[in-house]
Amino acid sequence: MSEGGGWATRLGFILAAVGSAIGLGNIWRFPYQVHANGGGAFLIPYFAALVLAGIPVLLVEIWLGSETGLTTPLAIREKFEESEFLGWWAVLNGFIVNAYYVVILGWSAAFIVFAVTHGSELPTGDLFTAFKAFLTSWYPVAGVIVIWAVNYVILQLGVEDGLERANKLFVPFIWVLVILLAVRGLMLPSGLEGLEFYLTPDFGALTDPGIWIAAFGQIYFTLSVALGIMITYASYQPEGQDITNNAFIIAFANCGFAFLAGFAIFPYLVAADAAATDSIGLAFVVLPQAFQTIPFTPIVGAIFFLLLTLAGLSSSLSLAEAQVGPLRQKLDLGRTETVNAVALAGVALSLVIALEGPLGLLGEGEAVGQSLQLLGMFDTSSATYTLPMIALGETLIFGWVYGVGAFGGGQRIATAANAVSDFSIPPRVYAVVLQIVVPTALGYTILSKIFADGQTGLIAPLVIIVSAAIASSVTHRSDAVEAASGGEEA
Repeated sequence: MSEGGGWATRLGFILAAVGSAIGLGNIWRFPYQVHANGGGAFLIPYFAALVLAGIPVLLVEIWLGSETGLTTPLAIREKFEESEFLGWWAVLNGFIVNAYYVVILGWSAAFIVFAVTHGSELPTGDLFTAFKAFLTSWYPVAGVIVIWAVNYVILQLGVEDGLERANKLFVPFIWVLVILLAVRGLMLPSGLEGLEFYLTPDFGALTDPGIWIAAFGQIYFTLSVALGIMITYASYQPEGQDITNNAFIIAFANCGFAFLAGFAIFPYLVAADAAATDSIGLAFVVLPQAFQTIPFTPIVGAIFFLLLTLAGLSSSLSLAEAQVGPLRQKLDLGRTETVNAVALAGVALSLVIALEGPLGLLGEGEAVGQSLQLLGMFDTSSATYTLPMIALGETLIFGWVYGVGAFGGGQRIATAANAVSDFSIPPRVYAVVLQIVVPTALGYTILSKIFADGQTGLIAPLVIIVSAAIASSVTHRSDAVEAASGGEEA
């Protein structure tokens, strides 16, 4: 076992993976997606996307990390040398995501203090002015420093003593907090009305391709796939650990939390007659305003922002570890110096974002709103473009290149996973899903958004991904032929 150790228990790995997946998006993004895309009817494409696209890719990543014992870029290189860049792309994307994640977590930590000390004086108002005083203060900067300090200490403790212990504490507590919020919300006079607002199905919406695109985008955003996390986390497991069962537990625990989060959000929105939004404004403007309309504002507000902080912290830790692990293995560095480098770079980028306000770079009025929209754009683009592209690359390489025969890759992965798992998945069925359904869904999702948003320049990365898959295929087939020829000569 490498310096920093590995998971001491299977539960530690599962809780860390679930904590990574839950994140901020499940709290403010999923409930809005349900409401905006047909209510309860959205659950049909959502769970279809989970089974037909999310779990198959998640299983590939857990298998790859377990099989190689290597972190993301090196695990991909172990199988296909030409495609190592795909792993580093995931790591880079995770670095950028974590930088703005920490800024938002800093806000959330500050709002815990505001909720406790100021009670009903939580910031309120419309999206363009509510954060003006807050963003131009030094609170966001202090929040960044606090969150990165917590990350730093836990990461330096290693996998078993740091990440595993932290997630064994954070994840159960996160579930307790969201249940408390949901119960309190349902006790409001508008509680049942909130559920109706959240879940009333509009089955006619299922004919809109945009709803299916939203469902697939949400699945990849919330499962922490294509960020380098799951491969790295799986590589820290002892040999012979369950693969399929772990993948299903992680996936359904994540989606169950997302569904429950809606119960903890919409009763409060209805109580305040507030509009649902998928932007950061839901957490930091709309909900604080809603909390002011109900009894026990300080308690409810503190619980919500503590939930947001802990859920985001679990994800932030995983994003940082997905950088620490590969850099250590690639450069043969010690854990201490690698964590130092990752934390220093992360703090620098987070502070660049957080310092816009105190240094007067945001300007007045609408510029503040534009800053919030910028963070929302990071959030959306990660789910809509980058993650699906990386997932598509993984699917093409390991589905079509890894193995012999038309569906050899999928069958080979399923067979290897079944050999160490509590229950088996049909290899042929899995191969068809991994190699046909997933790439088709991902390709359609990506291209639809590219043309809808007029971002045709993003077609270039798609060409690179497909080219890498073809190059890997040619090399892999050539090696297979040479090996076969060598065997015949012998």
